[in-house]
Amino acid sequence: MSSVLRLVSFAAAVVAVVTLSPVASAISPEAGYVQLQLAKLLFTDGRYLEAFTAFEQVKGHDEPRIKREALTGAVKTALRLGDFSHAYADGQLLARSSPKNAESLANYADALWAVGLFEDSERKFLEALAIGRDNGRALHGSARSLAARNKLNEALSTAQAALNQDPRDAEF
Repeated sequence: MSSVLRLVSFAAAVVAVVTLSPVASAISPEAGYVQLQLAKLLFTDGRYLEAFTAFEQVKGHDEPRIKREALTGAVKTALRLGDFSHAYADGQLLARSSPKNAESLANYADALWAVGLFEDSERKFLEALAIGRDNGRALHGSARSLAARNKLNEALSTAQAALNQDPRDAEF
């Protein structure tokens, strides 16, 4: 009798988790885009915890573009919050889901840098620049790597190129 009650309570818990989980439930592409816009606005406003939650809710979406943008936002937000291990995990998902996207690789490289994998980070920044040589984030990361190697003149010109590509990015 007690095993039946345990089974019923376990089944009820599973049903509750599945029905209440935003990742497990199907979100329409329109709702996904709205959630992304909300997350981006929160990020821009400096409300990183709320932005992170909003990105997390849509990063499991089936639509590739929504997934890529949500993972990108999740990585950037986790880095701003100092949650480097989460940024690294999401960065790996991002790089696997869009390996030929320069922005995705540059964000993954930022996450690698944050967890101390500097040489791997440099390789990913170079890979991102090979795909999109004018990618501001990849240029910025490459400049950071050059500065760490005491190649200051190259670092300065690369950092200036990054700033020219995306003058509104506060990190550059």
